[in-house]
Amino acid sequence: MLVTVIRSFVAIPIPDFAKDIITSLQARFLPLNIDAKWVPASNIHLTLKFFGEISQDLVPGIAGHIRSLAANFSPFSLQLHQAGVFPNFNRPRVVWVGVAGSGMDVLESLHSQINKELQSLGIPQESRKFSPHLTLGRLKSTQGNQELRKIINDSSGLASKPFEVESISLYKSQLRPQGAIYTVLETFPLSKT
Repeated sequence: MLVTVIRSFVAIPIPDFAKDIITSLQARFLPLNIDAKWVPASNIHLTLKFFGEISQDLVPGIAGHIRSLAANFSPFSLQLHQAGVFPNFNRPRVVWVGVAGSGMDVLESLHSQINKELQSLGIPQESRKFSPHLTLGRLKSTQGNQELRKIINDSSGLASKPFEVESISLYKSQLRPQGAIYTVLETFPLSKT
């Protein structure tokens, strides 16, 4: 029997005004000599759990668990906050923008519960500490590292007005030479009243 495998993750969609702030920051990097693959605005999201390659047969079970969890959370507020790199400026691999706001405890709880709940489907818990962020780009080398550091340090005051997180989505990710294509499989409202 042939098993269909898909790449998948669950994430918070980001409003357009926040994506506009991110693309403005990305635009500051583009003219520089930085060896990076930048994430298109349409693909920017806040990942709660990356599954990697999973059997498509797991998707209904994952969706059921996430639907139940989402129903136990109320909407909450976040805002963009500060830019940085992972793991550090000596070996930067990912350029990111973080989040902050009154909903950080709720975000942490949502992540934690998704991580625990999906173990029953054989999906391992994340061992790394949760560092909520939006990926702007992936660096291929340290080329342009000085310029990168300067722009990130100059943007230390980066912030946005708060945005309301009202749902989370389950995505399918298809890797293509021109970049990943993300398709929303299902959206789950945060509906606790």
